[in-house]
Amino acid sequence: MIKRLVFLPALMAFTGCSKPVQQIDAVRLEPGRTEIVLARGASPVTRFAAKELSVFLAKTIGGEIPLADVPSEGKSSIVLGTNEWSTAAGIDLTDSSRDTFKIKTVNGRVFIAGIDDAKADIEKLLPKGRKADLKFERGTLFGVYEFLERYVGVRFYFPGELGTVVQPKAYVGLPNINITSSPWFTVRHYYQRGDGDWAAEADGEYGGKTGENLNWLRTRMHTFRIAACHGQNGFNITRRFRDTHPEYLQMRKDGSRDTALLPEGEIASWRNYHLCQAGGVWDQFYRDILEYYRLGRRPPKGVDGGIFYGDYIDVMPQDGFKRCFCEKCQTSYSATERDYASELIWSKTAELAKRLKAAGLPAVLTQNAYFPYGSVPKCDIPDNVRVMVARRGPWTQRHKGDMEGQIADVKAWAEKTGGERPVWIWTYPGKCGQIELPLLPQMSPRAYANYYGAMAPLVFGAFAESESDKTVFNYLNYYVFGKIAWNGKVDIEQLLEEHHRLMFGPAAAEMGKFFEELEEKWIGGVMGREGGLAMSYLGPIVIPPSSLEIWTKIYDPGTIGRWERLFADAVAKTVPGSIEAKRIAFFKREFLDDLAAESRRMAAEFSVELELERRRREKPVNLLANGEFDSFEGWTPSTNGTARLNMEEGVLRKGAIELVSDDARMEGPYVRAAAKYMLVKGAERMKPNTRYRLSFFVKCENVKTVKRDAGVTLCFHDNIDRAAPAGGFITGSTDWVHVSVEFLSKKNTNIASLAFVLPRITNATGKAWFDGILIEELK
Repeated sequence: MIKRLVFLPALMAFTGCSKPVQQIDAVRLEPGRTEIVLARGASPVTRFAAKELSVFLAKTIGGEIPLADVPSEGKSSIVLGTNEWSTAAGIDLTDSSRDTFKIKTVNGRVFIAGIDDAKADIEKLLPKGRKADLKFERGTLFGVYEFLERYVGVRFYFPGELGTVVQPKAYVGLPNINITSSPWFTVRHYYQRGDGDWAAEADGEYGGKTGENLNWLRTRMHTFRIAACHGQNGFNITRRFRDTHPEYLQMRKDGSRDTALLPEGEIASWRNYHLCQAGGVWDQFYRDILEYYRLGRRPPKGVDGGIFYGDYIDVMPQDGFKRCFCEKCQTSYSATERDYASELIWSKTAELAKRLKAAGLPAVLTQNAYFPYGSVPKCDIPDNVRVMVARRGPWTQRHKGDMEGQIADVKAWAEKTGGERPVWIWTYPGKCGQIELPLLPQMSPRAYANYYGAMAPLVFGAFAESESDKTVFNYLNYYVFGKIAWNGKVDIEQLLEEHHRLMFGPAAAEMGKFFEELEEKWIGGVMGREGGLAMSYLGPIVIPPSSLEIWTKIYDPGTIGRWERLFADAVAKTVPGSIEAKRIAFFKREFLDDLAAESRRMAAEFSVELELERRRREKPVNLLANGEFDSFEGWTPSTNGTARLNMEEGVLRKGAIELVSDDARMEGPYVRAAAKYMLVKGAERMKPNTRYRLSFFVKCENVKTVKRDAGVTLCFHDNIDRAAPAGGFITGSTDWVHVSVEFLSKKNTNIASLAFVLPRITNATGKAWFDGILIEELK
């Protein structure tokens, strides 16, 4: 096992939004009378801790804080790291868990000490960005950040002057201190590599683009990774054994084995190369792990090193798990459970763990509770297995029962693995897949505090897969996550009140209102809307709103206008050129300006009046015959639901297609205008490699979905599908709106048998009307 890596949190000091400490001045840190002491030969990690302490303490009390290699008489010495003076002060970290630090005052001196890596050079790593490997011990640095926050009053919301709060004062008076602090979570991990870039203001410290790594250090993320992420792919079974052991590979329905390799040069993804889990492949995993130890913890030839983390070995199956059709797998699968492979995968994991223990090896297998093996199995889980439970995360709290269900799932796994061996969690508060939604700030600190605080008693760590188009959208989420990861809980209202006050001063109320509404729009509007949760192979998933709903109901011009007034009021309350005024300008630029521009652009795009005026002005040629519906000629109705011509509806005062669905299980109703009816008689046919615009008017009434990718849409298909609105299906109720999408035709677009237009309601109930369907060539 890795030295000092433990899974149960120690009792610890409160870290975070600290209450005022009674000043009895056991030590006074004053300009000209304060020094930082580093023993000769201190590691680069300890020296970086000294630099961080010196910079922010100097900004607080003024003047430079000199470094010394021995404590000076008559000065207040802050002694960093483990050395002869910390030993004499009674600080012993010999049996401490990983990342523990101690802060202690003795005879007018302050001691801050933790275990620090002897070789890692933080200042050389910082500019490397996402290529930097930050998995090394830095206990003293953690202690310095705690000291600066708890006793000096610094706040590290995000890197740079705008995101770091320093509170100048004549001196810092310290009480008697004697604390030992260990993180509540051993695994503390947000998705650093999945975010967009930091804003320039957060990237300038220590030269170059250092923001993402500084934030990782200052939020005190983990120093050692325990992975459980589709590790079976890393054994490279297909490439190694496709010819000699095809039985290792998944069997198809036709009885053949999945032995296909990707074309040369293509990289295997987590979804490639599925294995036969009931066959002999687990014996091969055993042989490879034995070889790993025989080679002195070095990966065997042909096996990726990324699945080994010291004694932790990732044996999780590939993503996108597929059923194997061999007899052994089929008889092992549950016929009724959604997690049909739970007993198979967990029994194989348990069997391998027992074999490794019997061989006297210290291996610990990591495995994820994931579809279709996410349910607690009947088999025992040995104590050399670590279970990571994958669940949706903090953003679905508005959906009835979802939060309680997630907690119950994690609790069941924690009970299964034993109170002394808790689990850890993989969660998904990120813009990934179909929830990318650029420009929309995913600010959600209250949701983070509620969710991870509730999970903290059950788990030894958490990973937040927190992708974002802008890292700054996540900064307060990460700050809250870091506080919970160290303390297990946080007073979120106190923390947010302090954040708004320290960051914005006299404009705290206005900016606090803006932040509160940002979270409500994201958690309540985008992620928590009624009918916005559906079941998938991964469990409950969010159905994102369509672009129409986003820009007309959630981030509508009225909301944007109210936020712009809040910023104007905030600016009016601050002194021009002050740090508070600079912060307000920064947040307006990063959070609001692009959002406002897009909201207004989309409002114009959805405007029926503006589109009618454009059509009157430009008189575009419609390549679609009978798109104005003066009759039903050329349109073929489906057999599901009702599709008819309604002469009492419509924008163009001729008629409209009316679709009615009363069965959400159906793919219809829809109407199709096939290729032979599509083109205007005598008009030029559609050209290859040419830009076109598909636009139409649509109205909906009480459209309710039961799954993702469902609702009202209009598709144009020649050799590929294009759908409008581009941002997703329309649901709910809306009056007539205009929708359009632009596309580039392909080289074989004139193959007439492929082309059709398809207005439809799919997997939803409700009504929809379509009018004025227009396909025009763009100049």
